[in-house]
Amino acid sequence: MVRTVRRLASCTTDSLGYCTVPHGLGRTPAAVLATVSSPNSGPRIASQIDTDQFTAGTFRVRVGTPTGDAFSSGAVTFSYAAFVGAAPVPSPISSASASPEASPAST
Repeated sequence: MVRTVRRLASCTTDSLGYCTVPHGLGRTPAAVLATVSSPNSGPRIASQIDTDQFTAGTFRVRVGTPTGDAFSSGAVTFSYAAFVGAAPVPSPISSASASPEASPAST
């Protein structure tokens, strides 16, 4: 079963564009997807966001500018979805139930 937390978060990035965010799942997420909300206009725009360093309590984001530079020492707001667990994997087809297609008869 997959458990998901969706939230809006804000933080102030460090000089390299990173900040650590609490997620509240109580377990380490398998994935965290984030989308920048603001700032989205003016002289400093945050347009890129990546996530890493997932733990049972936090994850880290790195925020970038449109040119790929770090969005350093700035306030940023973003939405995220953190996922714990994995989707069920379908059972493989057993060789007993899978039969090759019959080849056409030769004439």
